[in-house]
Amino acid sequence: MINKVEDKMEKIKCPNCGHTLIFATNIDAELKCNRCKKIIKIQKEKSEEHAQTIVK
Repeated sequence: MINKVEDKMEKIKCPNCGHTLIFATNIDAELKCNRCKKIIKIQKEKSEEHAQTIVK
């Protein structure tokens, strides 16, 4: 039996072009968007008030 994750995953999109990058509950990473080739730094905790997305 698989344990269900209690926290719902959210869709994290590129702020530049709107392409979906990843589904996550919390993340601290830098990703490169496949569509617009920008590097995006993402810091998202469980609470939305601490979320940050920066395009480099």
